[in-house]
Amino acid sequence: MSKIKEAFAGGKAVACAALAVLDVLGSIKASLQNTGYPLAIALSSDATRLLASYLCMDGSTVKTRVISYNFSDTQSKHVIDTLELEELYPKIEFLENNKAVMFGEKSFVLYNTDTKEITAQQTFENEIASVFCSDQKIGFIFKVSDENGQYYMEIYNKAGRKNSSVYFDFNYEGINVYDDEVILYNSQEMAGYQM
Repeated sequence: MSKIKEAFAGGKAVACAALAVLDVLGSIKASLQNTGYPLAIALSSDATRLLASYLCMDGSTVKTRVISYNFSDTQSKHVIDTLELEELYPKIEFLENNKAVMFGEKSFVLYNTDTKEITAQQTFENEIASVFCSDQKIGFIFKVSDENGQYYMEIYNKAGRKNSSVYFDFNYEGINVYDDEVILYNSQEMAGYQM
């Protein structure tokens, strides 16, 4: 809800878009047969775009359906695209007003809501333990437990290219991201890494 509050503070046009979002959100009827089971929802910072992911079954195969909404024109149809992805994508974040990242169990997808295209996609060998992002970077932590460390972190830019990686042994409970720094912390200590 904080993004909608920010939208109302952003002026009349943004406030109208936020009202359109609220109106459509109240009218979406999710069902296993129609859309699928809701997994995640993300709203752009200007409140004009919304992405919603749903768990779908195709026979015995689990898929994700992502529905893209555009509220910049309150008079037109709001659903602008539907994607079908082969893995579960239970988390979505907007990096910019028209660019979003979808986090899967072992992958990520970068999606442009204006061009309706997947701009980058990466599949990992290991299951993702934690994810984080800023407006410029996307990060992943994997539990690896090998001679290099207990965890492995990879940082990507918003174009989907890997910038850096590091092994570490810090038992973290949470993650905060500030500009180009990742702060891992637990109840007794913290560790910082440059992105």
